Parts: sequence; structure tokens; C-alpha cells
Amino acid sequence: MSSNPSEQLKEWYIVFLTFLRDEYSRLSEKEKRQIILNYDCRPPLQVEVFWLANPNWQFIVTTHFEDRPDLEIVINGPYSSTVFQKKVEEAINNPKWNRPLSKKSQLSTESPELYSEFIAGRLHRLIESAKNMMFVDFPDSNRIMIESIRLENGLTEHVFGDVRRFDPKLQVKKMIKEMQEQIEHHKKMQKQPIQKEKPQEYQKGFGTYFLPPIVVGDIPKPSVTDRLHGVTRGRISTWDKKEFTVTFKKTSVIIRNDGFIGVYTSNKILAIDILNTIMATSEMENLTSVAVRENDLVEIDYDKETQNITGYTYDQNIERNSSISSTDTMVSADAREVDQSKMEQIMEKASIVFEDHDFSIDIRNYVEMLSHLKDSEYPQAFLKGWAVIEHYVLQKWNHETRTLSKNNSKYPTVDSMLKDLKTVLSSNHYNIFMSLKKVRNEHLHKNQSITKKQAQNCLDASRKIIIEKYHEVSS
Repeated sequence: MSSNPSEQLKEWYIVFLTFLRDEYSRLSEKEKRQIILNYDCRPPLQVEVFWLANPNWQFIVTTHFEDRPDLEIVINGPYSSTVFQKKVEEAINNPKWNRPLSKKSQLSTESPELYSEFIAGRLHRLIESAKNMMFVDFPDSNRIMIESIRLENGLTEHVFGDVRRFDPKLQVKKMIKEMQEQIEHHKKMQKQPIQKEKPQEYQKGFGTYFLPPIVVGDIPKPSVTDRLHGVTRGRISTWDKKEFTVTFKKTSVIIRNDGFIGVYTSNKILAIDILNTIMATSEMENLTSVAVRENDLVEIDYDKETQNITGYTYDQNIERNSSISSTDTMVSADAREVDQSKMEQIMEKASIVFEDHDFSIDIRNYVEMLSHLKDSEYPQAFLKGWAVIEHYVLQKWNHETRTLSKNNSKYPTVDSMLKDLKTVLSSNHYNIFMSLKKVRNEHLHKNQSITKKQAQNCLDASRKIIIEKYHEVSS
């Protein structure tokens, strides 16, 4: 045998293919059809290898071109990493690769149209993978580790290692044995009655992440090893996503330590109301939050018995959803650490607030107002805040009418109610409400714009109402 690695690999393939064809000729027609699916050795057959010396990887292209000789074996390499890219560029610019790749072989609508382009793309991937392997001790194995792509007229294989290490005839015998086992297994499966398994039924719900991000409990810190690998933020493993459950009027709500809140109901409106009650309560407990909007929602599947979330449907372009992962969650750079007992307290208080129908509407309007103001949406912010004030005025008016038996308007408007309450409200409250009512009327009836200052004034007035009522309801 030659001492030249390139010649040795060429000789290896000659032995491998010759022995495979010899064994192939002895197979039954059924066995031949099966083995062709794994490796088509029929002529004409060509093999071209692109061989990177370090790490010792080989990219192998097997083809069945009618205009090329049978058993044409071309070995490019082994080349060192310093010249590999230049050498393989010369090889794939050979006119023989300047032929169209069939539509069936194109993996997507963006796939290259020529063999040369396809091979160039795969070799680029090999080079990038090799860069990442510079500091990895890639283990030897008694098996050939291969990443392969089947083409209509051939096959590409990325061999993580050197095929010369393996006995070519033994590899053929293994292929045939595995093929025969596949046929035997298929026969057994055909004899067995098909049992249709009842599909697992999962319940539907909705959820989203807390925003700005939080971690319930201690924020995991990256280890020295993580930092050595360029990881600067901690991760919460899938298996460490602890959670606790709170009930909102018979609806179960879970919050995980990565800040994800799941509401176990298929009613989208109810889910949004519960989520925004939690966000608003967090605001009241000095934990800044952003209101949840419909496009923030993640549709979740969950197991009714275990209460575990089993799947997500979401738009990852939405900021709130960017942390979702089936494996682990990368802790956001701006995540805040929230003590578990505090988060449990917030959830419990939110469930109490949710029981009060009228106030839960007000507090949700309040947190939506905050979010609109943050996004410079001043008209929307103002109207949300005004809804809180108007509801307060109505409740105050109803209370005065019932307790003092005043002969007030039968069909009250905001104007008439404020007029009736002029002596009940403090002069400061009355003047603020009248001023805000004027802004509201000019916006709705005269199309006047609302300024940041006017929206802020409305926020200040509504906040006082919300804080006073919150302490009354949640205590």
C-alpha cells in the first residue's frame, strides 16, 4: 500500500466499492432495493473527497454522472487549514461541477442551482464548524460519524474523522447486516396489528412573560467555565423552572421563576384581564410592569392532570416572547431579582383584587395608562386615566344619592354628577376633575390633541384614586 495518505484513501474506496458491488450482486431484489436507499453503488459512480487535515475531517461527494468515468476517485487533500479554502475553491471551480442541481435535490426555494454552489455552501459550513472545534478534543470512535444529505443523483457526507481507520470490507458487511435487519423488522411490523393510540389531549391556555423581565428567586450567575466560553449571563434550565400556582376565580394561574405567567383558560379576554390585574398589582407593590396586549399572548398547551406546560405557539418578534425556549432561558441583562415570598404576596393580592369586579377594571385601566404614557401614546393614556376618574365620580355620586337621599339627576352625565358633588368633593379635586373633563371634551368633540403634561395630570389624579382603593381592597 502507498505511504501517501491521498493514495491510501483512493485505494480504500476502490476496495470498498469493489467489495460492495460484489456483495450487492448476491443480494435478492428486495435487498438490492433496500441497500440502494442507503448507498447506491451502481455504475457509473464517482467519489470526490475534500480533506481537511486539522481537525481530520472529510467531506465526500458521491455522484452518478453519465458523462464521467465509473470509479473515478478524486482526493483533494489532506490540506492544512491555512490552504484548505484556496485548494477546495480550485477544485469546485472544475467545469464538471458547473451543472444544474435537480429541483428535487434543492432543499428549499433559496437553495443554490448548481452543484458547485451547493458544494461551496456545504464546505463553508464544514470550515465554520472546524473553527469551533479548535479547542475541543474530538473523541475517536469505533463508528463512522457522518452527517449526510441525499441528492437525486448522489450523496454528500461529512465524515468526522478519517475513513481509512475502518476496514472497508467490514463496513460493507455492517451495511448489509443493518439492511437485512431493517427488512426483518419491517416484516415483523407488518404482521403485528396496528394499534391506534389515542392522541394525547392537551388543554389550551394563554401566557406571557413579565415585563420588564424578572427572575423569581436568585438570578443564576455564569460560572467561570461559562465566562471562558463567552457566556456572560446565567441560564435557567428547563428542569429548574420552578413555579407556584394561584387561583383567580377558579382559574389556575402559574408563575415560573423565569418570569413566565400561564393562565389556564381558553378564554383570551379572561386571560388578558387576569394578566393585567397581576401587572397592575405589581405596580402597586413597587414592581414596575408593562400592561399585556393581545399580541403579547403566547398560546400554551398544558396537561390537565400534571398542570405542566407542554407546548407554545407564539411570535418571537414580540419583545415579551423572546425568552421562550424549550430547553433553557437565558436571563435577560436587565432582569430584576424578586424574592419568591414577595412574588407570592403579589399574586395573592392580585387574586383578591380580581374578585372586586369594578376595581379590577379600574386598576387594569391604570396599568394600561402607564404603558401608553411610556410609549408616548398620550391620547390613549389620557382616556384610560379618565375612565378611572369617571368611574370614581359615578360611584361617589351613587353613594351620595343613596345615603343622603338627594334629589339628584335621574339620568346623570359627568357634568351633572360633578355639579351635584361640588360641595362633597374638595375644591382641589373638583377643579382638577373639571379641568380634565374640559381636556377630554375638547379631544373627543373638537379633535384637540392631548399633550404629555395633560396625560401626566390625568395619571396623577387617577393614581390617587387607585392607591386609596387598592389599600382598602387588598388589605
